[in-house]
Amino acid sequence: MGYAERSSIARNKAARRLFRLMEGKQTSLALAADLVSGREVAKIAGKIGNDICVLKTHCDAVSRFGQITGELKDLGKDLGFMILEDRKFADIGEISRRQLRFINSWADFVTAHAIAGKGTIEALGKNVVIVAEMTQSGSLTNAGYRKRAIQIGESLDSTGFVLNPANKTHVNQKFVVFSPGINFSSRGDSYGQTYVSPVTAIKNGTDVIIVGRGIYAAKNPAKKSKEYRKISWSALEKLRF
Repeated sequence: MGYAERSSIARNKAARRLFRLMEGKQTSLALAADLVSGREVAKIAGKIGNDICVLKTHCDAVSRFGQITGELKDLGKDLGFMILEDRKFADIGEISRRQLRFINSWADFVTAHAIAGKGTIEALGKNVVIVAEMTQSGSLTNAGYRKRAIQIGESLDSTGFVLNPANKTHVNQKFVVFSPGINFSSRGDSYGQTYVSPVTAIKNGTDVIIVGRGIYAAKNPAKKSKEYRKISWSALEKLRF
């Protein structure tokens, strides 16, 4: 089933919009803009925005991020990408709802852990991507946790799920599957991050491949983003046909 068809069965507004964007733009690529300053984030978003469907941010890990939120929204509109704030909400519902007030004016959707239960996801509203798995070595998100997280998201018609690209996914096609830890390199980092190739991720059911250092740390980020976009979309088309 193509993304255009999936947009017609998705009940979540952000998921429908993203599926249509991906199909029209022919890209499954998201950039994890894990840079240290707001100006750096805006600069790289402007350079590679034409190649991505999602810009993933960490607003609380970037200096002067508040100064660029309007610019990022404008770039997203002009270049055709959505903004996912990877806040990973995990507190009680009322606190999470208050924290969201500082984000929902500029982000299209947010991430949240399922650890606090259904109430927290409800408090955040519909446009939530639930972290059902992590790519960190030694993560406690086992099969039981993953199953329960997906059940919560499905019951609330959330946008989708973050799942490990190394594992086959079994999620209703109404939902978007996001996978971090994508890199042409098989080497991880010194903090336990593990990497999977974009082709393996797509074959395992990933919709949106999230690439960070593989792009922004490259000598030519614009060239590298085009490589990730082309290879991942080609892998998807081979699965379709």
